[in-house]
Amino acid sequence: MSDPLFARYGREFQVGEVLFREGEAGSLMFVIQSGTIRITKRVGAEEKTLAMLGPGEFVGEMAILNCKPRSATATVVQGPMKC
Repeated sequence: MSDPLFARYGREFQVGEVLFREGEAGSLMFVIQSGTIRITKRVGAEEKTLAMLGPGEFVGEMAILNCKPRSATATVVQGPMKC
C-alpha cells in the first residue's frame, strides 16, 4: 500500500546527502520515515555531532519558526532515508 502524502510530498535521500547546511536560509522541515540523519555543528575547526535522528523524528523546523539561518548541518548517514 502506498502512502498518498509521501507520493505527493515525500523524498528519498541517499547516504552522504546533505539535507541542509549550517548558515543556510531554511524554508523546509523534514519528518523522517526511515534512515538516520546526523546533526552537526562547526565549533572552531571541528565539526561536532549534536544528535542522531531516526524514524518518527523531525528536523529543520527551527529555521522556519525563528526565521533565522540554519543552526546546524543535517547529513544522511544511514539510508536510504525517506522523509
